Amino acid sequence: MSNITNQLPVEVSSLNTPMQAIFDYIVIGAGSAGCVVANRLTEDPNTKVLLLEAGGSDTKPELQVPSVWPTTLLGSEVDWAYLT
Repeated sequence: MSNITNQLPVEVSSLNTPMQAIFDYIVIGAGSAGCVVANRLTEDPNTKVLLLEAGGSDTKPELQVPSVWPTTLLGSEVDWAYLT
């Protein structure tokens, strides 16, 4: 089987075998760090990596201006209304 990153995008539900039998690593979050980690892990052609991202596209103009995040985006759908 070829490396999963060569087949993106792929619907996990379309895979016919259990994930633990397919992937050596599962990276949660396809932001900058997640993509770097997944890329480094796939430098070994025998390693299978699943990179999961639940967020949508970043079409909101506010996302391009970090200084306005605290006042416009906290508690909104873009951070899943998650509070710590």
